[in-house]
Amino acid sequence: PLLKLSLDTYHLGFDPRFVERIADIVPRTAIVHLADGRPPIAGEQDRCPLGAGDLPMREILLALRNTGYEGYLDVLLTGPEIEWTDNDELLAQTRHSFEHFFEMSTSFDRQ
Repeated sequence: PLLKLSLDTYHLGFDPRFVERIADIVPRTAIVHLADGRPPIAGEQDRCPLGAGDLPMREILLALRNTGYEGYLDVLLTGPEIEWTDNDELLAQTRHSFEHFFEMSTSFDRQ
């Protein structure tokens, strides 16, 4: 009970059963790293800005909310596509995507 997990949506989100398994994972989760992306090619990660990838981010966030997750959300912006993006533009796009994902809910506090 003293050990918690760090859940990274990029690493787990490509599993087609991930969203339905979130309820089992939440009690053991201390922080969720939100990261979007495309399936890895030749073992290399292909992360991208939130909302620009293939992961079901809205469904993941809804599942977290519906299972009572109250821990931290950390947006993880890393990867080749992100490294060459203007920081101000990237932060504005990230905020827009995050707000879009949560437009139907105020369950998570904005921190």
